[in-house]
Amino acid sequence: MKSKGDQELSSKRLNYWETAFFLFVIAIAAFILVRSPLFEIQALVVKGNRLLTKEEICAAAAIVKGTHIFKTKLAAAEKRVEALPLVKDAEVHRDLPSTVVISVRERQPLALVYIDGAFWEVDEEGIPLRKAELISQELPVITGITVDQPDFNRLLEVASAVPTELRTELSEIHINADDEISVFTIDGIEVRLGQAEALENQILVMREVLRQIRQNGQRVLYIDLVDPDDAVIKYQGGGEIAH
Repeated sequence: MKSKGDQELSSKRLNYWETAFFLFVIAIAAFILVRSPLFEIQALVVKGNRLLTKEEICAAAAIVKGTHIFKTKLAAAEKRVEALPLVKDAEVHRDLPSTVVISVRERQPLALVYIDGAFWEVDEEGIPLRKAELISQELPVITGITVDQPDFNRLLEVASAVPTELRTELSEIHINADDEISVFTIDGIEVRLGQAEALENQILVMREVLRQIRQNGQRVLYIDLVDPDDAVIKYQGGGEIAH
């Protein structure tokens, strides 16, 4: 008759072999699954794109359908997508068993800048995104300065401060030799901002004054908002009127 100690030892040996066999079965199953065609990439899903096409993003990611999903290097694919000028950041992840999802956050065109003989869209950081035709663009042109000059960022700040719906009404954001900033509307009204030291208030007043002018059908040469609390409007054929 086996002693209690022998029974415990026998039980431990049995548990060991059962555990080893169980792990072996799991390893075999995992090996089979990993090599299974079930995990070959069948679909690429792109999210968050508006300016770029799905085809452009997938081409940059260089993920080949039919490749095993666990052999795909996602970090490398992310870097390739982020190398696209219009992409601010990207995330690539697996959606098992056979789909790879590419999520992008695109840079948004803010204004147009003349660079090396062509107009380029730039974002809020001043990064050139793509060449653009000036005609039919709903973006203001930055003039009087080049992208490599320190004050260029001041004009980007002006463009960023203007709400999107109002920005489409602007044709130009200009800085003169005295470092004074003006914006011009598509119908030729100059809005003088000076050093744009009270930019938030200046934009609010500009929006309201333009709204009133258009409602009344008035013809205006310029709006002086250097001091937004003491706006001055110059009407065509008339004098300056403080508002």
